[in-house]
Parts: sequence; C-alpha cells; structure tokens
Amino acid sequence: MLLMIPNMVIAMITTPLGQSSIELATKRTNRIFLAYIVLLVVTALLVALFTWLTWDSGNKLQDAIRSDANARIEEAKRGVAKLENDNVVLRKDLETETGKVAGLQRDASDAKAAQLRVETELAVQQGKTAKAEIALLELLKSMEPRRLTGVQKEVLTKLLKEHPDSVAIVSTIMDGEGSDFADDFESALHAATWQTMRIKNHISIKTGILIGCVAGTVLPGAKRLADALHAAGVRYEDATFSSDDHSTSPWFQSGVIYLVIERKPELTRRD
Repeated sequence: MLLMIPNMVIAMITTPLGQSSIELATKRTNRIFLAYIVLLVVTALLVALFTWLTWDSGNKLQDAIRSDANARIEEAKRGVAKLENDNVVLRKDLETETGKVAGLQRDASDAKAAQLRVETELAVQQGKTAKAEIALLELLKSMEPRRLTGVQKEVLTKLLKEHPDSVAIVSTIMDGEGSDFADDFESALHAATWQTMRIKNHISIKTGILIGCVAGTVLPGAKRLADALHAAGVRYEDATFSSDDHSTSPWFQSGVIYLVIERKPELTRRD
C-alpha cells in the first residue's frame, strides 16, 4: 500500500490534469508575488512621499519659526530704538526742565536778595522814621514851656523838708517861661518849709539850670538841693558865682544858695 502512494503522485504529475493544476498554482503564486512586489514598491513610494512631506513640512515650520523670530527680533529692535529715542527726548526734556528749575532757583535767589534789600531799606527807613519821630517829640517838647510836674514837686518837697534851709531863686529878666519855671521851684521849696528869695532881673544869655554859691563858700544845703533835683529828674549844672558878678540885683553874695533858672535851651539839630 505504501509503495503505491508515490506512484500515484507521480502519475498525477505526469498526467495533463496535474500539469494544469501546477501551472495554475504557479501563475497564482507569480501574480501574488508580483502584487507583493508592486505593494512593496507602492509602500516604498508612499514612505518616500510621506518622508519628503514630513521633511518639507519641517523645513517650512522652521522657516516659519525663523521668520517669526526674525520679525520679533526686528520688532524688538524697533522697540529698543524707540525707547532710546524716547530716552533722548526725555533727557532733553529733563535738561530743559533742569534749566528751568535752575532759572527758577536763580529767580528765587534774586527775589530773596531783593526782599533782603527791601527789608534792609525798610529797616533803615524805619530807623530814620524813629529818629524823626524822636526829633519831632523833642521839638514839640522843646516848644512846650518848662514846668515841674506834680510828682517832681512832691519829690523835692519830701526830700528837702527834713532839712529846711534858705535859697535865692533867680530867673532871667523878660523871660516869662523861665520865670514860671522858677515859680514852680519856689512853690515846692515853700512846701518843704525852705525860705526863698525870688530875683527876676537876672541878665544872661546862658541856658539851663545852675546850682551853686559864691566862690569860697561851701554850704551843705546846696548839696542837698542838688541831690533832690537829681532825684526828681531835673537836669542842672553845678556853678560857682563871683561876688563881682553884677548880672543880678542884688549881686551874688556869700552865704547864699543860688538856684538860677537860665533861659530855655535851644533844640540842637540831629542829622
């Protein structure tokens, strides 16, 4: 039986029917192989195509990225250039404003200096005005007659009352103002219980108030009278008279205290 199988296969191959099956199978195999080859070629072409497309797409993407980057760089450069230009403008504006500030500071300094000058001139003018007011007051006071105030009379009376004495009160002839002033002293001394002798015929061109005695005579009452006048705020001068002085009648005599009311001092001009 086993020996019969190979024989049967050989018989089938060698028969026309067997040969037709082999040819069909061969053709089929060839077609399949051809199709496989075609498929490989097509696949290779497709791979090559997609590879090229991928490469081309990548190149275009890189170009786009490069173009975008270049555009951004250019835009950044333009922005930097604009900022630099703005900085230049701002620097110029700053220099301009700095110049204005410096000008304002100079103006402020000049204004301050001018104000100082005005204040100095005002102070000088105020000083002149004060001097003028003082001069005016002195002028007005000089135009007023000399008189003892009530307070001055009280001071004289209080200080001289404890040591009564005698005094000759002399005023210049034809000098009503001096005579009235001398009467004020006489009134205060009378209140202090001093004995007084009024002499109204003194001939003199001197001014002010004199207190003294004839030369060679020293009387304590003259010193007390001078101290009382000083305490009352009355200006006077110490004087020594001569017995040969015939400017008054009776003449100046020893042993007598003299209070001489000379003419009113003239106001001296102050520059």
